[in-house]
Amino acid sequence: MNPTPDTHNLAETVARLTPKPFTLATGQRGTLIAVPDGYTIDTDAKLEKLEPAPYRKTGCLKFSTADSFAEYVNLHKTPETRLYAMVNHQSTTSPLRIVAIFNEHQPITQGLDSIAGWRDFRAEFIPASSYEWRTWNSKNKEAFTQFDFAIFLEDNNKDIHKPDDESSWPSGIDMLSMARELEINSDKSFKSAVRTQSGGTSLTFVDNDDAATAERMDAFNKFAIGIPVFWQDQGYLITSRLRYRQKSGALVFFYELVRPDLTVDDAVTKLLAKVEEQVAIKPLFIQTNTEV
Repeated sequence: MNPTPDTHNLAETVARLTPKPFTLATGQRGTLIAVPDGYTIDTDAKLEKLEPAPYRKTGCLKFSTADSFAEYVNLHKTPETRLYAMVNHQSTTSPLRIVAIFNEHQPITQGLDSIAGWRDFRAEFIPASSYEWRTWNSKNKEAFTQFDFAIFLEDNNKDIHKPDDESSWPSGIDMLSMARELEINSDKSFKSAVRTQSGGTSLTFVDNDDAATAERMDAFNKFAIGIPVFWQDQGYLITSRLRYRQKSGALVFFYELVRPDLTVDDAVTKLLAKVEEQVAIKPLFIQTNTEV
C-alpha cells in the first residue's frame, strides 16, 4: 500500500506528540536532561570506561610499613593532600591508623572560596603490632600453672633482657633456669615462700607422698623484656612483675607488664614523627570513631 497524505500527517502528529529527551539546563557543572519513559541515557561514568584512562585518580591502597606508605604519598601528593591520624590509647594491637587523602577539599586562600574535593583517592597505613608484642600482651595478667609458665618462658626466652644498670635482675639464662626448676617441681606440692635479701623469693616444694622431702628453688619477683611494639620497629625495655598465688596446694603464676600504654604512646609518637618527616605533611589528629 502506497503512503497517502493522510498517512504522512498521522506519522508527523505521532512524532510531534511523543515525549522525547530534552535539555532542561546547561551550566559549568554539566547538562540537566529530562528523560521520558522508554529512553535511557549514558552518563559520563559509563562513557569513562571506554576511554584509554580514567578521568581522575580514585581508590585506596593499604600499606604495612611507614616507608612504603611515605613513598606512595610522595608520588601522588598535591597541595590539597592531608594526613589524618587516629590514635587509640586503649588498644595494644592496633593503636594507630593514618589516612592520606590526596583530593581533599581545598582550603580558602587569599579571599577565594574553598573548592570541594571528591576525597576518594587515598592511602592508609595501619602499622601491624609485632609478634612479640602480641604474645606478651595477650598473656599479661593471665594465670599459668607451673608447667605452662615454664613452657611459656622457654618459648619466649629470647625476649627477656637484663638491664645494663640492674645487676640483680635476671637474664634470659636465669629465667630459663627458673623455668626448668618449675618444670621439675610441677608435680610437687607448694609448701612455703620466703623473701630473700636479693629481692627474689625462695620457694619450697614437697612430694605429695612424703612431706619430709623438701625442694627449694629461687624465683625472681621481676624481670625485663626487650620487644618492639610494631613490626620491624625498634625494641623497648619493659618491666614485668612476677606474681604467684597458692591454689589447692599448687602455685599459679602470672606476670604484670608495667604501664605498657606508655610504651605504646612513645612508639606511636615516634612513628608519626617519622612519617611527617618523610612526606613533609603534618598529620591532623581526629577521633578514632570519625568517618574519614
